[in-house]
Amino acid sequence: ATPAGGRLIAQGRPGEALQVVARGRAAVSVRTPAGPEKEVGESGPGSHAGEMALLDDAPTSASVTAATDVCSFRLTRDRFRAMIEGNEKIELRIYRVVIGTVLARLREANARLAAMPAQAAPGPPACPGCGAACPEGARHCPECGASIDV
Repeated sequence: ATPAGGRLIAQGRPGEALQVVARGRAAVSVRTPAGPEKEVGESGPGSHAGEMALLDDAPTSASVTAATDVCSFRLTRDRFRAMIEGNEKIELRIYRVVIGTVLARLREANARLAAMPAQAAPGPPACPGCGAACPEGARHCPECGASIDV
């Protein structure tokens, strides 16, 4: 059980497990380039999060925080791999569910992007090292000296 406000998954951390919500609601959020988190979705009973952690070794792409008290089931990567090893039927079913979820989220994100108003031309480039705004055409950041791809 995770009390309201508790983290089920933290963005940018090594993915460890799939979380399946049995009771309660959780908010899904991502950090913006400016730093604060922005809510991008929610998970309720029967929904799952962290499935990408079972498929690759990349850091988690979002945070999941309990909006209410949440009761969830946790399937670790090791248990998942042991469960599907040698059982192609289970593996295929699970991959179909995961792929369906990822595709639905991609379609939803595309629809949100299409509905956003057009933005003005981007400002000066940001330094890949420190994030500071750099003058147009600069080859090195005036703040930290990092090389800027032109």
